[in-house]
Amino acid sequence: MTTSEAITEVSPPPILCRIPQAANMIGRCQRFIYEAIATGQIEAVKSDKRTLVVVESLRKYARELKPAKIKPMIRRRREHPLMGHNNPPAGQRLR
Repeated sequence: MTTSEAITEVSPPPILCRIPQAANMIGRCQRFIYEAIATGQIEAVKSDKRTLVVVESLRKYARELKPAKIKPMIRRRREHPLMGHNNPPAGQRLR
């Protein structure tokens, strides 16, 4: 077998993950993960003294979130900082 024929090993997706990894996976803080476990939104198990989050429960949580409704941004014309309404007319100085 040549190097171009090398087979790459594919690892299965994780079943469990630690709290910091779970927070990173869904873009939330660790405190939220603990609260979501406490309220039953996310499932967790104990392995020895470690708390591990069930990855499928993170996927379920994400699937059940409501779609975001974002209004289109309206571009406003920015005034030049020196031409605003509080500035004196050109040629006059503040005293």
